[in-house]
Amino acid sequence: MKIPIDELRYLEREKGIAFETVLSALENALAAAYKRQPHAPDEARVEVDRDTGEILVYAQELNEDGEVVREW
Repeated sequence: MKIPIDELRYLEREKGIAFETVLSALENALAAAYKRQPHAPDEARVEVDRDTGEILVYAQELNEDGEVVREW
């Protein structure tokens, strides 16, 4: 899945919201939604490619100290 980067750039210009702020909020919202899906891992992160708009979801396994030990 891809997000239209030009639309996010439009928000940046028209609303005066920094591009990174928009992307960070989008990534956090998508990660939260993903974690609510049935059988989804407890830990995950979402990354949006800043050039192409491609969305990547990484499930994570954490150790007892909260450090990532595996990501897929």
